[in-house]
Amino acid sequence: MSSSGHGYSLKRRISSTYIGVYVGISVLMVLSIIIGCAFYADDKYEEPSVYISDSVAEKLSESGTIVVDEFRSFLHESSLYGGAREIFLYNTNNELLIATTYTRDNDDYFAASGNNLLLKLFPQFVYITDGILVKESVKNVESESLSYDVRIIMHFSIDDELSIFTYLINMSLALLVVGLVLFVLFGVSKTHHMLAPINEMTETVKMINAENMNQRIENTDAKFELSELAGTINSMMDRLQSSYDRQKRFVSDVSHELRTPISVISGYANMLKRWGKDDPDILKEGIDNIIEEAETMNELVQTLLFLARHDNETLKFEPADTDVSDLVAEIVKDTAMANPDVNIVSQIDAPLVSCLDGARFKQAVRVFVDNAIKYSRDGDKQIHVSLTKFPEHYEVSVSDNGIGISEEDLQKIFDRFYRADESRTKNSGGFGLGLSIAKVIVLAHGGKIKVRSKPGVGSEFTVIMPYAEAYASAE
Repeated sequence: MSSSGHGYSLKRRISSTYIGVYVGISVLMVLSIIIGCAFYADDKYEEPSVYISDSVAEKLSESGTIVVDEFRSFLHESSLYGGAREIFLYNTNNELLIATTYTRDNDDYFAASGNNLLLKLFPQFVYITDGILVKESVKNVESESLSYDVRIIMHFSIDDELSIFTYLINMSLALLVVGLVLFVLFGVSKTHHMLAPINEMTETVKMINAENMNQRIENTDAKFELSELAGTINSMMDRLQSSYDRQKRFVSDVSHELRTPISVISGYANMLKRWGKDDPDILKEGIDNIIEEAETMNELVQTLLFLARHDNETLKFEPADTDVSDLVAEIVKDTAMANPDVNIVSQIDAPLVSCLDGARFKQAVRVFVDNAIKYSRDGDKQIHVSLTKFPEHYEVSVSDNGIGISEEDLQKIFDRFYRADESRTKNSGGFGLGLSIAKVIVLAHGGKIKVRSKPGVGSEFTVIMPYAEAYASAE
């Protein structure tokens, strides 16, 4: 039978546990009553037994010898006064010297009732079924020149105590049985009611699949930890759905980005096959475009591999002491040479040294610079690059006077393949992955990115980076 079968259901497990606990408590209560009554009876006759044993020892010391009739009469008087049913007098060899009556012996008492462990520990209850409690006292008797020990055995009637004890046990058992029935009836019902939200959760989760990921658990009836569990599952499903949607969009975008260069390569290859071999111009054009599209595909694949390594947590960085001032200055210089139509203004605090992966960090800063150029106004491209030192961190800022980004788009610009201006991006190239890569690099170095933008005015991206510990106080 599987663990998920009805015999192993959680409801039965909980109900069985509750019933087991109830029965265990009931057994302990009954044992408490038994032990309490036993100690009560034993303690009740402690004082009378002391009185009787002291009286017998004193009488023996005074008389010196035992006159049977006289001493038996004395034992009768002592038993009546002390409330004992019978009194027995033994020597240390357990030989009976005298008794009030000889209707009973104490062999079972001396033997501690054979192999009965309970009566070995508590031999005073050996005659409990006959309504008798046994009390014993060993006394030293000194008479003239004699000194010897005597063993005094006293039988006390506990019929009244047993009647009360029996009544208590019967009442307790009856109440416990009634309580067990009520517990089963109401406890199982309550357990079913408590676990109903779990069944609802189970059915809801069963309905969730790739085509129905918007299904959520209604936790209105759930209480305590179950309500928290329902909320946690719903939160997890929100994250899974978000991740799944991003993954679907990512796969769709990758397919879309690869479709274009593959179509171009295929088209030029077919053109060359049909008539390009005989026309040098067509041959050159076809080969150049195939190479260009192949390079585009290679760039896209490398970018995707970078992001995939990050997602799989296999992306490695190689931090080293790096002059960030020189690195930013080099980016400004290279950008100015490659884009003579762009007015670049830089403000760099130097020297500034930090421990980071210089190549990766340079890649991230280039993303912001390239985007600033792409989205600046045609004919009046101006960007500003700055490196500023602060006591606890340093900032690299890149701003432009371009088209800006709307408030709605600001929430998504770091999503993969997201383009705030689709038509502009198509004309200027790119896959919509640059900012995603820059974010990965900056976060991996313990930094963060702050963005300010206004449509029609421009954008400013600021990378806030911590110093390496060794350069925390560098000037």
